[in-house]
Amino acid sequence: MQAPLGPGSLVLGRYKIKDVLRPRLLSWAYRAYDREIEVDVQLDTLHGELTPTAGAQQQILVATRKVARLTHRNVRRIFEAHVAPPGAGWTVAVASQLVEATPLQIGMRPPRGLDELPPLAGQLGEALVAVHALGLAHGALRPDEISVLADVVKVGGAGLAAALDRPALLRALQAGGVNGGELRYLSPEVLSGGPLDERADLYAFAVIMLEQAIGQAVDDVRLALPVLEERAPRLRRVLEGALADDPAGRDRSAANFALAITEAVRVDAQKTRKVPMPTSRDLTPTLERGGEALDDDVTLDFERVDPAITDPDFPPDGDPDGGVASPPQDSGPIGRSRNGGASPRG
Repeated sequence: MQAPLGPGSLVLGRYKIKDVLRPRLLSWAYRAYDREIEVDVQLDTLHGELTPTAGAQQQILVATRKVARLTHRNVRRIFEAHVAPPGAGWTVAVASQLVEATPLQIGMRPPRGLDELPPLAGQLGEALVAVHALGLAHGALRPDEISVLADVVKVGGAGLAAALDRPALLRALQAGGVNGGELRYLSPEVLSGGPLDERADLYAFAVIMLEQAIGQAVDDVRLALPVLEERAPRLRRVLEGALADDPAGRDRSAANFALAITEAVRVDAQKTRKVPMPTSRDLTPTLERGGEALDDDVTLDFERVDPAITDPDFPPDGDPDGGVASPPQDSGPIGRSRNGGASPRG
């Protein structure tokens, strides 16, 4: 498929296309120079089937205006959306902060050490807390929307999925890979036409953390969760709760979920007498503020560790390297859909 725009194209008399960044499941992404604010931005032209009507296009504009109010270190900022003029070859363009970073990888690296999970969970949790505070849900949280820089994680695409045509959204995500593609990050109720809300985001959050913990793509969470039993049983239970088929069984709070992951990792690390873990107090500022979005200048310090865990005599004799045992690696996804790939969970 060829990009509808090329280098040198001028969009709406404002955005000059410099490069085609990459095709994405829901859009084409470009580096463009915004003549109005005089910076390079990421410009995404949504695939036409996602916003097939004038009403759908207006919904994107409304959602974008809400998200544009959000300035948070863990959220890739959205600036503005535009409806295309007739014959443009695209329907809606969304201008956002250009973040030159690698998307979160799945299956391209070994499983993360348990000590790596709380910082990642904490920053993803902060991003979702900020989005949910606006009365929005991300709606399509997946690794492709998560950029990993040296010291910060940024989540993009927040709040737009609910404004897209749902059948077209599902088709686009299913095309993102084998055996259901990136539908695996959508909760059962979303797949069946139900609401995109905070609980759906928590489901996607849990799938992402499970994949990071085991180092593989997950096609069936029920088959993947037992991989954690020996290495991190407490973490398995936390993730299992957020992966409940019934949304009523999931917490709505991304802050509580990130805190639960941090505490589970700490407990699992102590039980297995392995590497030092961050303490659960790292996330308490979010909880003490009732889950409200944190300002740019208020961040959580995930570098602090519990002195009791970092005692020089820890780990005890008999475990000289203090390493975290990793499960056997398999380059393929765990689990297969029972209906031949139409749904990632069968």
